[in-house]
Amino acid sequence: MSTYVVDRIKQATDCMVSECVTPLVKHTDIIEGVLGFWADMQSRQAYQRELIYMGLFPLLGAEKSHGIAANFSDHIWADAVKLAREMKEKGEIPELATSFAADSAENAYFNTVYFALQQYIYKNIVINENDVVLDIGAGFGHASFWAESKKASQVFAFEPNPVQHAILEQNVAANEKTNIYPQRIMIAAEKGTAKYQAAKESKRQTKKAPKTEVVEVEIMSLDAWCEENMIKPNFIKVSSANSLAVIAGAKETLIRNKPQLAVTIGTKLNYMWEVPLFLKNLLPEYKFFCRKNAPYGEFVLYAAIQNI
Repeated sequence: MSTYVVDRIKQATDCMVSECVTPLVKHTDIIEGVLGFWADMQSRQAYQRELIYMGLFPLLGAEKSHGIAANFSDHIWADAVKLAREMKEKGEIPELATSFAADSAENAYFNTVYFALQQYIYKNIVINENDVVLDIGAGFGHASFWAESKKASQVFAFEPNPVQHAILEQNVAANEKTNIYPQRIMIAAEKGTAKYQAAKESKRQTKKAPKTEVVEVEIMSLDAWCEENMIKPNFIKVSSANSLAVIAGAKETLIRNKPQLAVTIGTKLNYMWEVPLFLKNLLPEYKFFCRKNAPYGEFVLYAAIQNI
């Protein structure tokens, strides 16, 4: 199947050489193994399409790559945008700021992804009433508010970016939420501190590379944080450019509590096989699924111990 992915990329680019083809060829056997992890046909097909998209992207850009290896229907997206607008009008989506001057376009995008499409659930992998939820990569809080709307008892929202964290705190206070707890901590594999390139504004807002500043942030592993705070999570959502480091620092938490998972794996090509392989070796009893949740959105791995 991975040879099909490579052939499809070469066909679409007239056999142009892509940096992304080389690792796909090199890891053919591993990718074939990961393809067998997915518990339904929809996930296997979505996985192949995303690999093709990621191989095409460096050569053709997002729009053309999406046209060739579309992993999400533009019609479904249009319907979801309409649904999110209707939910907002009915008061089913809270008022959340996304920048120092709330950006309506960015809010509409997040409302569509999190509330209308419910990006972090898959079939029976859901947030249940009274669940303890860890939102890693919380941003301005949209996923945390969505989890709270599902009657989670506690939502811990981790966001190291000081600008986004400040707005996250404002959103929690403005909506009088007492069970969403912002945490200005970077979750990774080990404890320490790190220099963090923090965006000071939204790329959607500026239409160009956002201004950034370098800040020092605290780093903790999820295992250390959960032990220190005596937290037993039922659901963990990871939206991070370093999702592999996040789960590598959560081994004991995952083994002990067997939480349901929603983890982004499309931020780096190698994460497409390294993250599912890590989790499969750690939790062989889990069932795995994956899908994309917007035309140019996150590619998410879902995992749980249950029959679906």
